[in-house]
Amino acid sequence: TILRCEGIHKNANLSSKKINNIWTSFIVAGKKILTDDGIMAYVLPTDILQVKYAKEIRELLENSFKRIEIFTLNTSAFPEIEQQTIILFAFKKAKESGTFFYKINNMKTNKITQISSTWMILRLPTRNLVPLQNQRSISVAHKI
Repeated sequence: TILRCEGIHKNANLSSKKINNIWTSFIVAGKKILTDDGIMAYVLPTDILQVKYAKEIRELLENSFKRIEIFTLNTSAFPEIEQQTIILFAFKKAKESGTFFYKINNMKTNKITQISSTWMILRLPTRNLVPLQNQRSISVAHKI
């Protein structure tokens, strides 16, 4: 599995071919198979926002997608493994471009609030924070 992941990174011309976690390969491979108007959605560890080994993946996302929506969860989705997660939606095409950060306060009531992006490490050129209007994202996030 690790060798296959390293191959995915190598084929994508990523400089960091050492695999610290296989989820990075899922992002790289998923991006590759999307159509021109595709939408990619993943539940990922919060590591993507923080750790050094994910920097190249963050840059890959910002260079490959017009719009990125990141949802943080008020409670742990997987308490048994003690892993904090985010939900990431990446849109190849979008009317509004940028990175949008939201916090899901309550999955049962769809209570979602906008949060500040100043603490995020994602280095995106445009940081627009607007109230969430993408009903499809709300529906998918609720199902997850």
